[in-house]
Amino acid sequence: MAQGVPAVGETAPAFDLDDARGERLTLERFRGRKVALIFLRHLGCPICRMELANLQRRQDELAQRKAEVVVFVESPAESVSEFARRKDVRFHVVADAQHAVYSAYGIERGTLAAFLAPGALGKALRATFRGHLHGRCEGSELQLPGDFIVDAEGKIAFAHRGTHIGDNTPLDTLLQALG
Repeated sequence: MAQGVPAVGETAPAFDLDDARGERLTLERFRGRKVALIFLRHLGCPICRMELANLQRRQDELAQRKAEVVVFVESPAESVSEFARRKDVRFHVVADAQHAVYSAYGIERGTLAAFLAPGALGKALRATFRGHLHGRCEGSELQLPGDFIVDAEGKIAFAHRGTHIGDNTPLDTLLQALG
C-alpha cells in the first residue's frame, strides 16, 4: 500500500468540511460513534445515483446501527445542497470538489480501463435500466469509489478502495461491518 494511505487498524485521516446542510463535519465530531465514509464520483453519475438511492431506501437500517453516514462526492457544494434538500437526505453528503478527503484516504482516479471494466459497464447499465440516468458531469468520470468504517476510537475498521468505477462495497456488507 502506498505511503500515507491509511489501512485497517490505523488512525483515520481527519477532515473538516461542511455538509449539504451547512453543518461543519470533522472526524473528531464522531468520536465515540461508528461512522461510514462513502466516496462516490459525482451526483450526475448513474452508478452514484443508484448507490445514493440505496442509501436513502435503507436509512433506517443504518440508523439502527447507531452509525453516522458521510458520503463524499466531487460535485460542487450548490449541487450537493440542492440534492440533499430535494431528496430529504438524513445522512451527511459532502462536496469535496478539491479532492482533499479523497486524497487523504487514498481514493484515486482510475484509468480508461477502470472506466470500461466489465463490472463497471454492467453496473452502469443496471443503474440506467433502473432509471438512474446520467446527469451533468460534475467531477471526474474516472474517479474510483471507496468505503470505510471508522470505529468509535477513530481507527479504520473496514477499508475498500474500488478498482473500477462501479466497485462500491455492497450495502449489506457495510451494514454487517457496522455491526
